[in-house]
Amino acid sequence: RTFGSLILSAAAAGGPRTYTGSGAFNCTVRGNFTINTDVTFSISMSAMFIVQQDYNQSPSSTFDIQSAANPNTVQIAGDITNNGILTESSTGLPTIELNGTANQQISGTGSILNSITFLMNNAAGATLNDPLTLPYNLTLTSGRITTTTTDLLTMIDNATVSGSSVTSFVNGPMKKIGDEDFIFPIGKGSMLYPLAITGGIGAAITDEFTA
Repeated sequence: RTFGSLILSAAAAGGPRTYTGSGAFNCTVRGNFTINTDVTFSISMSAMFIVQQDYNQSPSSTFDIQSAANPNTVQIAGDITNNGILTESSTGLPTIELNGTANQQISGTGSILNSITFLMNNAAGATLNDPLTLPYNLTLTSGRITTTTTDLLTMIDNATVSGSSVTSFVNGPMKKIGDEDFIFPIGKGSMLYPLAITGGIGAAITDEFTA
């Protein structure tokens, strides 16, 4: 199924509305994809959900990107504004992939929950305009994620990082919460300067380290 721009709304329903999607073939939105307030969108696809421009999610909305056991990917090529909840509700271990060709702006006060991998795969990079907390895994394949002390990237307890190189790292500060060993994939400009911490006696899952 291919759409131009796609808007999921609950206005005509007069209250919360749920949409579902399934199938083994890619779903492509060639324009913007918008999830409005009071909408829950739940997919169990075994193929990709592709957004070729911007992704916009309103408050009091939920995008369940995998409600079954399929390891699917949601690709977003444009800017991301998330003021709702991005989550998964099964065992599929889905991925949100940033795969644009221009720098992607990430904004919003929403949440990413449960076992979702956040894949940076855009050579032009991405910039945080608000704090972003990742719950499970950050995979750095291509491009830098630019952060500041205000717009901070945070990994929660037991969250992991995969990849990183001189062409893909966190360009700025980031925070790790927890008591486990961790390597911060940080750098500046065109240089990667990873920093490692190791858990010690008395460490707590609520400990916070900013590098």
